[in-house]
Amino acid sequence: MRRSILPFLFTFVFLGALFLLIRSWNLTYLPYYGDEAEYMWDAQTALHDPSQRFISLQVGKQPLYIWIVMLFLKVVPNPLLAGRLVSVIAGLLTMLGIWLLTLRLFKNRRVAIMSILLYIFYPFAQFINRMGNFDSTVAMFYVWSLYFTVVLVQNVRLDLAYTLGFSLAGGILTKTNAFFSIYLLPFSLILFDYKRKNWLRILAKLFLLFGVAAVLANLLYAIQQLSPYYERILWFNGDFVYPKREWLHLPLDFRIRLFLKNVSTITQHLWTYITPSYILLLAMSPFFLSKHKKVELLLLGYWFLPTLALAIFAKGVASRWMFLFTLPLLPLIAFTFVSLYLHIFKALSRYHQILINFIMSAFTVLIFCYPVIQVLLLAVDPYDANSPDKFAFYYCSLWGVRDIAPYLTHEAKKRKIFIAIRGLQGPIHALKLYAGPNSNMIIKGYVINWGEYPSDLLKYAQIMPSYYLSYEGDTYFMRETSRVKVVKQPRYPRDSGCVMRLYKAL
Repeated sequence: MRRSILPFLFTFVFLGALFLLIRSWNLTYLPYYGDEAEYMWDAQTALHDPSQRFISLQVGKQPLYIWIVMLFLKVVPNPLLAGRLVSVIAGLLTMLGIWLLTLRLFKNRRVAIMSILLYIFYPFAQFINRMGNFDSTVAMFYVWSLYFTVVLVQNVRLDLAYTLGFSLAGGILTKTNAFFSIYLLPFSLILFDYKRKNWLRILAKLFLLFGVAAVLANLLYAIQQLSPYYERILWFNGDFVYPKREWLHLPLDFRIRLFLKNVSTITQHLWTYITPSYILLLAMSPFFLSKHKKVELLLLGYWFLPTLALAIFAKGVASRWMFLFTLPLLPLIAFTFVSLYLHIFKALSRYHQILINFIMSAFTVLIFCYPVIQVLLLAVDPYDANSPDKFAFYYCSLWGVRDIAPYLTHEAKKRKIFIAIRGLQGPIHALKLYAGPNSNMIIKGYVINWGEYPSDLLKYAQIMPSYYLSYEGDTYFMRETSRVKVVKQPRYPRDSGCVMRLYKAL
């Protein structure tokens, strides 16, 4: 028995190493993007100031990811690397969760190993696992919550309910969309064995344990009430999703247009990031899952129901919001791939071995070729990767800060300087992170119209060197005048659609 397990363990270790290599390759090649710089600054602030442990709540974001990055910063002093390493490690734990989930549901080691391979070469995961944000971590908790939910339904025990409760708490303390793990608990009853002895009593006990897990998760979630900014979570969520009462008061035609628009966006994201070959396998899954209908419904439900809720209530859909909901699809795709592979192999068994090997190799290449290329491009050259998110613009918009920071640091060595920045979040945090602690820099953010500069710029210019940093599309920049001139304009890689300019007041 042990000898039969060893090959699978070695395979899992090898795939884990492959995952870390692919996810960590060129990990800091891209600079901070707006949100990422904000998160890393929050983590750095929380690390050095205990009173700021809930700093992320000031903008309505749960704190767990910030706390984890804060711990990583004690070992990895580079905030950019620390934040992205958290996402990579979360991705590795997600891979382990997918393996265990697949093994639990299908009881087939080949399918479990294939689910890992699919995850490694899953462009959506490559995209998310390399970004220093909340989504990789919340996806990890979503997969593990699903796994512990399945285990609890199959083995109704109190200790499993506690474990599930902690996993649920981890998710909702990371990001609001993890609440779907709680909402979907009753849906997992699809797997319950209604033919077992005393099933009604066991079902009642299971409902009670679901309640224990949900209550425990919400009690841990309530720790955020230690901060006076706790209620800002609802305010932040309202920027992206219509509250139920507000949605009900919207005109019907508007709700229909919103739904159709969100469905179109979701479809585009799924087609791009899941890739056509994986979608084809998913579409074929009903033909191979006749003995696993309950499992199929469960996994499809954990994808479809939250995605449907996004389509109905979201004011707009970003790809990263739906990433975690796509992960339950991987076991289905893996099972279909293995089943189809075996069917083709069996059908060709009467032919020559060379022909069999050629056809099976061609089949494998057909499925994996495009996803592998996209995964490698996202690591090596992300500007060539196929992305509907305008990757080059949104995630490379702060590229120029990395080049401008040394210039401003040099200018601030002997005297105080004033730096005005268009925007209140990303560019400010990115500049502070790249420049490091510098008492000679006075940095302020402004909300101003395109093509304008802050009035404070000229006031500060009378007593110290004053600069204005702005990034927009090229047509929106203000022109040089007798009062301001461009002193730095970093070159962006290729045509990213971004332009950044540093002006100096004269």
